[in-house]
Amino acid sequence: MVTAPTLAPQVLNSIANQIAERVPRSSELAAPGAVAGIGESLRVALLPEDELTGGKGALGDRVVETGQWHHQIYTGDDARSFARSIEAPEAPGEPSEVVEVADSVVAADLGRTIRWVDENVPQEGEAEVLMVPSHFTVGLWLHGPELDAVVVSSAPPEMELPRNRLIESGRFIEMLAARPAIEGLGARDGSAAPLGEGA
Repeated sequence: MVTAPTLAPQVLNSIANQIAERVPRSSELAAPGAVAGIGESLRVALLPEDELTGGKGALGDRVVETGQWHHQIYTGDDARSFARSIEAPEAPGEPSEVVEVADSVVAADLGRTIRWVDENVPQEGEAEVLMVPSHFTVGLWLHGPELDAVVVSSAPPEMELPRNRLIESGRFIEMLAARPAIEGLGARDGSAAPLGEGA
């Protein structure tokens, strides 16, 4: 069975209190009578583009452990919000300071993926949130004695990645590396005037 790290009650209470202090006024969590609770707390790993396309070895050799944690926030059975926290430099290994609280479809997508993993993956292992910024892809990286796989929770349609299906991590790397990174706005042309200049 895939699990999330177990956090001490005092750590969870600290995270919950910090989340309550940071909830944006526009959030559903701030509505009168809203009752919410922290669900899964997972470490966040990052797969940089240079490791995706030019790295060597297994996924575990290519990811960067960010020192961030992702906390699912549930209202009833629905996860529509999440929080991110960072580890204290002097006490790595567990979340310490909440740095973000957001209403986002990412939480709902991950909630569905977590349920799928609970129902369909019997192997023992630990789950981490895996982010691949160059391909706008988020999922769960599942790793254990007999498990090294990714379950995609969200990705653009052009990535053609199946959601909520177990993909062996080597195959996941091959699939993403075969697709070009999604280009953003790019660097500004040095000859262009800064935005707003002359207005």
